[in-house]
Amino acid sequence: MSRRTRYIWHADVVIDTSAVSRAGTEEGFRKLASLLDRMTKRKEYGKAWLPTVGFSEMLVTESADKLAGLLEGLKQLHKRLGDRFQLLCPLPLIIEHEWQEPPSSCAMEIGQLLPEIEQAARQRSLSGTRLDLARADFMRWRDGQKTSFEESMQDWTTAYQEQNNDGFRNSVDLALKQWKLPDAYDACDDLALALIKQDAKQADPTAALTKAKAEPKRYLATWTFALLARITQFSRTLPPDVRAKRYGGLAKVLKPHENDFTDAAIAACGARCGTLIANDRGLRDRVNHLADLNLIRLQAGDLDFIANCWRPPGQQRGRIP
Repeated sequence: MSRRTRYIWHADVVIDTSAVSRAGTEEGFRKLASLLDRMTKRKEYGKAWLPTVGFSEMLVTESADKLAGLLEGLKQLHKRLGDRFQLLCPLPLIIEHEWQEPPSSCAMEIGQLLPEIEQAARQRSLSGTRLDLARADFMRWRDGQKTSFEESMQDWTTAYQEQNNDGFRNSVDLALKQWKLPDAYDACDDLALALIKQDAKQADPTAALTKAKAEPKRYLATWTFALLARITQFSRTLPPDVRAKRYGGLAKVLKPHENDFTDAAIAACGARCGTLIANDRGLRDRVNHLADLNLIRLQAGDLDFIANCWRPPGQQRGRIP
């Protein structure tokens, strides 16, 4: 995590899968529930949000005991927090709503799924519930992202390794050294354009991209995903020795992980929140790196740290060192 001291100014908190998983144990549930209760105690503090992609990711487990524990944890969190604990819609819908005029939110009450959660917890299986369909949809999305990513990465890695392709290597080097305003948006504008075409459904995507670059804070979900996805591509393109020698200060940020695209979607869904609770160190490092550069709004900390440092608005601000 960055050594820079950052203050949490914004309301609302988004929860990563790695943090929610701890709610499957008695101690983990107690700590997470207590923290979320404090962070959402008053209306002006905002709400606690669980991205649908993270919720669905939790359902992909072969362990009946783990599944039952997770579902029971979610049930108890809802019982304690009520409508202060809600689901964020899938990323494509969030992008679509973000581009509406005026922009709108896209969420779902967890209470709507409570009968399904209770049934699955009782039978220790998702069979016969809508949760089974949610898991299948997530796995199709995840596998589709992986296939598309692997195809594009073949071109990237081949180009980077070609002996006479200094131009491509220099472009990667330049992009990594220009992760600051406004150049960082240029470094991932092709990914943003793809979201604008596929999800935002804009009549003139090129003009929409120009608008997004001029008003990046207006399109936080679009840019948060594009920035994190591009970091993922850089991390997979650079050989380990090159990452260590040329980008030592970014070594943690550029360390690849198989769940990078899912993590990017989770962060993008909660892009308008102030805090991300994530026990995943790699995700925290990337989110905080972008926050330090003033490219995104979201900041991240693990459950234990946020539980110890968070203060209500108006009191001494919680700090993430």
